[in-house]
Amino acid sequence: MDCLIEVKVQYSSKTTRWLINPTASVSISSLRNPEDQFYFSPINLKTVLIPYRDNSKEVKFRPNFEACFRIFVLLTSAACLLSQLYYVERNIDATPLISAVMLGIQLLGYGVPLVMDTPILFAWKEYLYPQSRLLHTGSTNKQFQFMMKLLLLIIFVLTLKLFQKVWDSRKITPKSLSLNHRPNDKKVLLFASMIHVTGFALFNVCHSMLAGETELLTQLNKYWGMIQDCFLLPQIIGLMECKFKTKPLSKVYYIGFTVVRFVLRGYDYFRDPVFSVYFHTEDRAVVGFLDVKMVGLDASFLGGMNLIILNTLELQFRDYKRG
Repeated sequence: MDCLIEVKVQYSSKTTRWLINPTASVSISSLRNPEDQFYFSPINLKTVLIPYRDNSKEVKFRPNFEACFRIFVLLTSAACLLSQLYYVERNIDATPLISAVMLGIQLLGYGVPLVMDTPILFAWKEYLYPQSRLLHTGSTNKQFQFMMKLLLLIIFVLTLKLFQKVWDSRKITPKSLSLNHRPNDKKVLLFASMIHVTGFALFNVCHSMLAGETELLTQLNKYWGMIQDCFLLPQIIGLMECKFKTKPLSKVYYIGFTVVRFVLRGYDYFRDPVFSVYFHTEDRAVVGFLDVKMVGLDASFLGGMNLIILNTLELQFRDYKRG
């Protein structure tokens, strides 16, 4: 037996089991010189999910954490909207320049959970099991649900108020703002729709190649989240076709909402699906490598898109200052 071999076995932290499922990694390396004939390159191994029986604490902790996380995100979103409302009160000429299509996307994003009782901001994440082994643990207590619904309603009303201000300002246009100095919502909607239709086609093709056949409704639901992530796209399209002397959006608004979308995507990327104590080998084959690959692809795509959109908006604002 070769005694000049180092073997390291590392287990994931117990304190993060509510977020990241437990795994073990093994690294094997030779302590010999590279010139030695018995030397070998380092070997790294990582196990798939290691199920354990007593995971009730982690399963119960996550819904409460996610409820608090949703409340924090909703409060941040409300602060961004209040900042924008305050900004348009001080800069009246900027109001007609705000994209009504962008606000319409946000209204849909906040209105659908209110009307249809769908998950707020993000869905509960668990492995797919047969009906007899479903966890049914993604529910939160009534107090959290009430607070989230109330905050969501407040944000919807604030967004609607901002939309109304933009709509009214288009009817009573300041003399300093001619027709070619404001965005054309019909053109913006057309170009944004063309971009998103093309993006959905590419998104669907990539998912089909990596994960095989997928339901169209599931893909549409995922891409709707991407449309909300790229909420600034209609605003950029609108500003490209018109001349403006006033910056339409406050920094708190467009940077704040971009950071919020990044945080939501980042959390969804890092959290693992909750598993049942009846986690079987066949389940691992279904939800292992492909899920990680698909989530990584979505996160990378959205991260790049948001950075491009944010940089484009900043360059447009710099150009207007120089002009």
